[in-house]
Amino acid sequence: TMDFHEKWKIEGRGWAIFETGHELIPHVEKTLQVLREMDLNLILFTKGDLEVQENKIKKSGLAHYFDGVEIVLHKNVETFQNIIDLYALDPDNCFMVGDSIKSDINPALKVGMNAIYVPQEDAWVLEVEELDPRHIPATSFTDVPSILKDWITRQNTIAC
Repeated sequence: TMDFHEKWKIEGRGWAIFETGHELIPHVEKTLQVLREMDLNLILFTKGDLEVQENKIKKSGLAHYFDGVEIVLHKNVETFQNIIDLYALDPDNCFMVGDSIKSDINPALKVGMNAIYVPQEDAWVLEVEELDPRHIPATSFTDVPSILKDWITRQNTIAC
């Protein structure tokens, strides 16, 4: 069994993570501004402990860019389908933008959404699985607006 000091150290580390949160991905706010100007509906769909995630979102100062915020314990095919149903979305016209193959990209593609994969250097080892080849690759978050503009242009061209 753990003695009091070991338990305190572990809990202390946990609280330190809770308090500091994660740093924002570079250029994320500027990219969100551009996406808002494109008149897109943006939903923040994240996983984790509700209180921890709400705290991170609040500290980020980015909540006002989103039309909805959804926090779940696990992101998988079922929770993506729940988001589609909840917001009455057309998956063909939806894009998941994420850095996790297992939690963002593959389940989004499985429910018929499009997915833009923005790899991060510090990918969590438990989140790694084979990447669905239907994804759209991006080198950074700042690529997202141009990828979406190109997609919109192609859709409008096909519709004419």
